[in-house]
Amino acid sequence: MIFEVVRPIRLKSQRGRVFHPGDRIDVDPEKARPLIDRGILRTIPDPSAAEKVDPVADFKARNIAVRIRSAVLGEDVWLVSNEAVRAHLKSEGLVCYLPEEIELMKNLSPEVVQRIHLLKKQFGGLTRIIGQE
Repeated sequence: MIFEVVRPIRLKSQRGRVFHPGDRIDVDPEKARPLIDRGILRTIPDPSAAEKVDPVADFKARNIAVRIRSAVLGEDVWLVSNEAVRAHLKSEGLVCYLPEEIELMKNLSPEVVQRIHLLKKQFGGLTRIIGQE
């Protein structure tokens, strides 16, 4: 297992080599335990073990809206986290998109996105793609 050196140490298992703070060394965890307890080594968190956060799921779990300036549309639109927020902003005359709508439109041409937006401005509603194979 890989550990980070906190205080200088000379290790017999490494042929007497001196390691300095910031060095990383591969040491048997059982042999490292006393050195960790004395503050000489510290464990290095495994980044692959960190909890994976889904930013879309995190956004949808909140009651928020984010105003975005769209270069494709040339105007501001609102990305909303859920239907309740969308309904509130829509009642104020604002054009809102749910994350699902953005996902559906992300690979469409700018011209198609502009047409969808124009219809959404005029009639409201949600964007759905039907008839996909």
